[in-house]
Amino acid sequence: MGHDINMHGMPYMQLTQGIKNEVESQHSILDGMGEGMSSVKGMIGNVGDKFRMVLQDKANNKTIMAVVGGAVLLFFLWYFLHGR
Repeated sequence: MGHDINMHGMPYMQLTQGIKNEVESQHSILDGMGEGMSSVKGMIGNVGDKFRMVLQDKANNKTIMAVVGGAVLLFFLWYFLHGR
């Protein structure tokens, strides 16, 4: 009788071991993603600081507004020529 229980429990043990291995694999992937996200967060923070420094200068504000206005103008020009 005990031998019979062991034979029926074997697929369940393999299944749970497979689930455990998959969970451990996914945890390691998520840990790696978390580390990558932390480094990206630091880089984005640095870029934000640089933009803040550039925007504090009045001469740079005029240049930035001209570039943004030009980009918007080019977008609308492209949209009306190719969008229809």
